[in-house]
Amino acid sequence: MIIGRRSAPVARAALWAFLIFWLAVLHPVFVILGFARYDQVSFPRTALSLSRQLPVLLGVIAVALIVLVVALSVRAARRRLSYEAWHAVHLLLYAALTRTVVAGLRALKVPGRQVHAELFRLAS
Repeated sequence: MIIGRRSAPVARAALWAFLIFWLAVLHPVFVILGFARYDQVSFPRTALSLSRQLPVLLGVIAVALIVLVVALSVRAARRRLSYEAWHAVHLLLYAALTRTVVAGLRALKVPGRQVHAELFRLAS
């Protein structure tokens, strides 16, 4: 479908999905590259070392879920899936994003009430 023919909300959602996908994929790659360069060791060795930590392992699973959702959202794959299966896979995305948000908030030590207020403000 040509972007010009999409409605504005659909185009905006597609743009957000595109950005979230690339941020989710590139963030761990750049983090691992940074640690590898700082420690002067190889990328695979650094990735293996970091993946032994539970928060990092959960992050890898979250990124894998996001990649799975994007792969199954491609039009050719979407046509082969039932709507229910496609919808169930997208629910996995919420699990992945929830893990990411919770981990980020723990790192920032942000109170839950403040987050709820900000999410409510953004939704209105």
